Amino acid sequence: MCPVPREPELGSGPAFGADLALDPADPICATRVKEATRGRGLSYAFDFAGGRVEFSRSVSGALHLADAAEAVRRLDAKEGDPIRLVLVP
Repeated sequence: MCPVPREPELGSGPAFGADLALDPADPICATRVKEATRGRGLSYAFDFAGGRVEFSRSVSGALHLADAAEAVRRLDAKEGDPIRLVLVP
């Protein structure tokens, strides 16, 4: 079970450059996504939440943050069968 984001975490998203911060446990989360995307929904979702989680075994590669579009292209094309690509600042 994933913990539900608390209000302070949701409210801090825009301060760190997020356009929107959502609580996935919110019953109208999908509606909020549709509203924010003018009905298109999401093609990709990125979770930059803090905490100590071990992902190293699932990292397929690392790219510089400036190459984010290339990372999305690789994921979309399934190039190299990626599981998780890490963007490095």
